[in-house]
Amino acid sequence: MIAKVTVHSGNRASALRALSAALEQTEVAGTTTNLCFLQRLARHPRFVGGDVETGLIGADIDRLAAPAQTDAPRVALAAIFAVGLDQPRPYAGFGLWAPLTHEVALIVHDDPVTVRLTADDMGYGADVGGEHVRISRADITRAAALRHGDHVAGKE
Repeated sequence: MIAKVTVHSGNRASALRALSAALEQTEVAGTTTNLCFLQRLARHPRFVGGDVETGLIGADIDRLAAPAQTDAPRVALAAIFAVGLDQPRPYAGFGLWAPLTHEVALIVHDDPVTVRLTADDMGYGADVGGEHVRISRADITRAAALRHGDHVAGKE
């Protein structure tokens, strides 16, 4: 165990709200954790309702332990964070006759993915597996991600 999250409140409902908030704000870099599992468990209807018994996790393990969503916008954000384009003025300079581009190779759930980012004043266009998405500067600012060496982890 590398960490423990403990909350206290006057009743179960407010304690669960505090637990969910604490888990949503928890960030761990550099190792694999069960944080997504714990976040999902804290929101599980049976857990929230107090219907907790030893079969709860086994009965819904597919949903509780499913990999985090990896839709195109999330993968594009991971590429942006992976190469440090979330920093102020990452593309200082200019390009003549063509937009500035950056190609990023990622491994997402053991699968190789290439993301082609095209910069403009408002953010990035990203081609992810044949799908085109827009990532604004505001999207980058709001995103919660941790970069540790070659690893990027986002919050669910």
